[in-house]
Amino acid sequence: MATSTLPLHNDKGKGYSLSMGSPIMSRFVRRFAAFCIILFIVVYSFSTTTAPQNESIVSPKSMQYNINPLYWAPTLSERIGKSAFPKSFFTAQALRENEFNPVSAVILRVTDDDQSIEYAVKNLVKYPFISDIYIHNLVKKRPLTVESLKLDPKLRDSISIEIMESDEDLGSMARFTTCATASRLYCYFQDDAYLNTYMDTLYTNFLRFPTLIHANAKPSHYETQMKWRFSNKELNLHTGYADFRYGAFVPRWKVQSFLTQLGKSGLMKDSIRQAEYYFAIWMNQYPWLLSNPPHTVKGDKATDKDIAYPETLDRYTYDAIRHLQRSLTLDQSEAPQDYFERQEEEPSLEHRDVRSSCANDRCLFMTNMDPFVQPSQVTFDYQNITSIPKLESIYESMSIVSPSLEWDEHSYHRVVDNDPNTCWNTIKNPKQGDYLGLILVGTSKTSNLVIHTPQVMNHPERQLSISVLQSGDSWIKCKAVDKTTSETSRITLGVNCPNVKLFRAIKVTFRRDQSEPFVVCGLSIDNLSFSTWAQKPWIFKAVNNI
Repeated sequence: MATSTLPLHNDKGKGYSLSMGSPIMSRFVRRFAAFCIILFIVVYSFSTTTAPQNESIVSPKSMQYNINPLYWAPTLSERIGKSAFPKSFFTAQALRENEFNPVSAVILRVTDDDQSIEYAVKNLVKYPFISDIYIHNLVKKRPLTVESLKLDPKLRDSISIEIMESDEDLGSMARFTTCATASRLYCYFQDDAYLNTYMDTLYTNFLRFPTLIHANAKPSHYETQMKWRFSNKELNLHTGYADFRYGAFVPRWKVQSFLTQLGKSGLMKDSIRQAEYYFAIWMNQYPWLLSNPPHTVKGDKATDKDIAYPETLDRYTYDAIRHLQRSLTLDQSEAPQDYFERQEEEPSLEHRDVRSSCANDRCLFMTNMDPFVQPSQVTFDYQNITSIPKLESIYESMSIVSPSLEWDEHSYHRVVDNDPNTCWNTIKNPKQGDYLGLILVGTSKTSNLVIHTPQVMNHPERQLSISVLQSGDSWIKCKAVDKTTSETSRITLGVNCPNVKLFRAIKVTFRRDQSEPFVVCGLSIDNLSFSTWAQKPWIFKAVNNI
């Protein structure tokens, strides 16, 4: 395995305590460790114990918003093409005080051209929380060097980039062998075929609950993946599928545990090459999926023609869940020895209200209104549910989402996609206490909140309440005044929050049951506008100006 390397980031590895970072291994040690991992898996005798209790962060036992304190929140910014997180947050001194986590990026080079990997890397180096980048080149006929990435010399000196070539066809297994020996406690995954324009928001949600898998899901695929969730209460089975091609954050220790699981699984070599179909399932935790439209490296929104599920996906996913159920069934002792988790991590699905990223990557859309069938309503048993299509049909038979409704056209991201002609539909009638709102990548204040909707609501200040979150979990109620003007497709509320200078999140709550589903085409506050967003030009400007 050959590598090409750039100098390490100046701050990396200096002054970290064991709870905030990981010592950086030499390139030789990492390559040797990776070789050992691959060798042991191929002969099916890999055996390494990884204890999650050694990690610095554990999920809370009860639902919390886990938002960084105001002091460490970045200032809400609309700087096009730049991260909201300043580099000063990721110095050794700052990391000892704040709650941020630097991340190792792992990119699979799968595109048979020279530009895609260049654009993917140039997009990632904009984000200070990416401390180093590992590129595993799966296109053997196109050798890759750091120089071919055409990075600005200043960037080449500020971040570590390693390029890994392998004589063996590892397939998606390369993600995991690379992450297992990465320098940081957390890894970021993506393929070079796509640009993740939601890095700041996906990272913000990851910071709240970093032991979970956080991944983007194409909206048209999101609906499908809601059916690829598996539950069996008696067996402590609670898991689901995640696609890592468009961007995902994962804990390194879970990857290391996964390699142990693979080593003991007896899977054939062809199945091991398809490791990404097993990983999320075998974690036995529901991944946190954000419904976000992916972009190709050319800057266009990826269509279903650009992105297709592999033909083998159903087969390998079903094999993964069948293997997991068998393992959970065979060892129901109080101290299982099969390396599969039994305890479901917090927050539970009912409390995972963040659904999508805002188009300008400066906020997250949240709502408790979820029209999909919950996995707890479908008891999975592979002896009765004999295929993924059969599982999908069970979910569909219970669904309240009409088969004639194209979810992609009415999904969560339509609220914050900067297009007033596209709208999210709640599908269900909102009940008293249901809510929608924004979590900010930073702090802000506002005197107005605008809901773009074609529906007329008389006296909205009597039907809706507004509250904000500064830190912790206590929402502060604000006074709402109706400022809506006639003949406009929007509800405008004046907002007065006594003694609140800045807040991290804002939500609108229904004060009474509604008689019909609610349609929302946009949600905005004074200092958060989507008017500056321009998809394709933004991406090329951001990449070409690196």
